[in-house]
Amino acid sequence: MIDRPISRRTEIILVTAVLLLAAILRMGWPGLTEFKADEARLLQLAYDMAEGQFALRGISSSVGFPNFPMSVWLYALPSLLWPHPYAATLFTGLLNTIAVAGCYWFVRRYWGVTAALAATIMLAVSPWAIIFSRKIWAQNLLPLFVMGWGISATLAFVEQKSRYLWLHFLCLALAVQIHLAAVALIPATAVYLLIFRRRIAWKHVGVGIAIGMGTAVPFLIYLWQNGSTTNLLNMLRSNQQAAFSFDSIRLTAILSLGTDIHSLAGAEAYSAYLAHLPALLRGLVYGLWGIFIIGGILYAAYGIGRQRQSPIANRAQHEASLILLIWLCMPPLLFLWHSTPVFIHYFIATLPAQYILAGIFISRIAYSVLRKPFTAHRSPLTAYRLPLTAYRPPLTAYRSPGSSSWQRPFTTSSPGAHYSTSSAKQPPPAALARRWQCNYKPYSR
Repeated sequence: MIDRPISRRTEIILVTAVLLLAAILRMGWPGLTEFKADEARLLQLAYDMAEGQFALRGISSSVGFPNFPMSVWLYALPSLLWPHPYAATLFTGLLNTIAVAGCYWFVRRYWGVTAALAATIMLAVSPWAIIFSRKIWAQNLLPLFVMGWGISATLAFVEQKSRYLWLHFLCLALAVQIHLAAVALIPATAVYLLIFRRRIAWKHVGVGIAIGMGTAVPFLIYLWQNGSTTNLLNMLRSNQQAAFSFDSIRLTAILSLGTDIHSLAGAEAYSAYLAHLPALLRGLVYGLWGIFIIGGILYAAYGIGRQRQSPIANRAQHEASLILLIWLCMPPLLFLWHSTPVFIHYFIATLPAQYILAGIFISRIAYSVLRKPFTAHRSPLTAYRLPLTAYRPPLTAYRSPGSSSWQRPFTTSSPGAHYSTSSAKQPPPAALARRWQCNYKPYSR
């Protein structure tokens, strides 16, 4: 896939604008956010750790079992600088803004600037992605570490840089300890190891697993000292029988499209909220987002299916697309069977895979639409596969009034106008390409 060329300066301006938008939506007005019992308990543990009391456990889960202390450790960092709820709230928004920047870097590396800008904009303005980055909540810390997990997976499995397996397993361990919904990423990693088993050095897998397990040692010590392992086994045995439902797919769709955001307005105010949004506008926005995401999934699947027939240069894109599809599909598939209620925040771990796939599809559409005019613009240089210096307009000598010398009928203001009549070396093709104001690339198959 070929991007329509833009200058480095233009790219920096656009990326800065998108990141600034993401930062404002995630970090602006920190007082307009929820702060209830769970937030207060988590922040109190973070304050205690900032004062020197090392946390061995997190707050209790909804089933009464303690959570990992990873979120406490992370929230203790801003508490060291400023022991105020605003510090932890802004810290959450900052980590999510960095995740948006990581999304741009990742997409640009494999699919170019157009896909990267489209995916990053969708992530920056996604309603649920914004909601889940604006308050003190353990699962709101997930996107940055899940993004690191996805980037390291592609570097390790697609580009065969096995040393990134250490980072991959570290990010996986941190994500699982932040919130147990990220357990869905473990089978995804297992599938990656199975598919790309011939490309990896297994010693790096062992080192990565050891590093990841090392981060959980303090919590395991706490469980052993307090006899919580027995309580955990009894809780698992007493759980209700798992049931099958499509709630996970429905909630993943809601998260991806940004629908039902009005439910946060409350039972009385949601109708007033909807009244301010024209139904046609809502339908158009949701419809376009759905088309882009579904189109991205189908386009990625099509490319993976035709991988053997595609050029070698494109195979890295198709393999990276496979990473994305497994990333997006594994959490909702895992929660098809569940013994406890399923909530929308369980699927934060899918972000931003759906928006990256949508960005790739948007880039493909843009390339198809703009390809013809772009080719026509380049046709004087490359359309006929001739060397650039082979094109010579007819030169007719003339003598201007009042001049005793013969001159060429060209001025330097027109493209390709200046040709020296001396025996000096002609300008190289790249120099003439700049005069034509377009990119010159030697033709190649």
